[in-house]
Amino acid sequence: MKRLRTLTMLSLVIYLVNTIIATQPPPDESENKNIPPPAPPPPAPEKPEVTSIDIGERHRLRNTRNGIFLVNVEDTFVGRSLDLYGEWCQSEVVLFSKIVRPGDVVVDIGANIGAFSVPLAKMVGPKGALVAFEPQRQLYQLLSANVALNEFNNAFIYQKALGNVPGNIIVPKVNYSSTGNFGGISLLDESNWKGRGPYETVEKIRLDDMLPLLSSCPTFVKIDVEGMELDVLKGMSALIAKCSPVIHIENNCKKGSKDIIEFVNSVVGIREADGHKEPIYDMYWDVHPYFNPLNFFNNQHDVFTDSLLSMNLLCIPRSSRPDLIKMQESKNMVKVLPNERRYLLEDYVMSYKGEDVAIKQLGDMEKCIR
Repeated sequence: MKRLRTLTMLSLVIYLVNTIIATQPPPDESENKNIPPPAPPPPAPEKPEVTSIDIGERHRLRNTRNGIFLVNVEDTFVGRSLDLYGEWCQSEVVLFSKIVRPGDVVVDIGANIGAFSVPLAKMVGPKGALVAFEPQRQLYQLLSANVALNEFNNAFIYQKALGNVPGNIIVPKVNYSSTGNFGGISLLDESNWKGRGPYETVEKIRLDDMLPLLSSCPTFVKIDVEGMELDVLKGMSALIAKCSPVIHIENNCKKGSKDIIEFVNSVVGIREADGHKEPIYDMYWDVHPYFNPLNFFNNQHDVFTDSLLSMNLLCIPRSSRPDLIKMQESKNMVKVLPNERRYLLEDYVMSYKGEDVAIKQLGDMEKCIR
């Protein structure tokens, strides 16, 4: 009788998982790389079907706007947002959908559990490729599970850290059964972890070392590595020089903001008109709240509050496609002005909820408090 009851429960779980998979839209099979990028997703339905399966003590399977996700319900940011709203930072996903095209090669550095990796893999389609990196082992395992659940054959996932000097890096063994922001753990200073608890050693590589293994030049690179952004950028200098991808970089701390902006501005090319050197990239601030009132589950309770914002730099090559140039103009994006030595977000006036405001990054010039 006990074996029969176990088999019945297993059959129910298999049935529910198959039901979730059956509700997903088919991948984009278009082979025409010249078609314009897909339109932004439509607003959430008034009463969307919310499918949820609890697995074990702290994991939940969710059918979300951008795919099927296995989340840790103890995660206070990415997992929580996917669980409550059926999406994570949807404004960024919409932005990426205007940049990425079918057939592209894209790179997700600091992929967490795949909240961006999964929609990016959908955007590039079967003719493209997603390359994703996540050094935390349990986040990497969830990332791999989410790629598998969405049946992507175009995704290449690595449990590695990225930087400028190859070697190894200390990654703490976090208690993932306790509540926390698991994606907010910084690996920048190993002294924060050595002697303070268990840890493991993970390989650190340069993105430049992956270039010979890629089928073609990446067109888009997303970087969210909790303070190691500059180190990652330095480790992809050859890729930038050869490929000039669009780069999306988290820049939510005062400390390090100047160094990131100056590095990107220092990447120069030869201007065809007169042969003079000029920066390859124009940079723009990409700032938006974590909470989206038009979220997929139509949940109007904001657990993040207005004070929690995603702050990033969007770096667009000056030789970009005409549609990207038009996108900059249509979105009225705030351009970064490094030649005026304006390196902090608060140096600019942003339009936020219909008002002109100055938004401050986290911490101060000496320390970033995440």
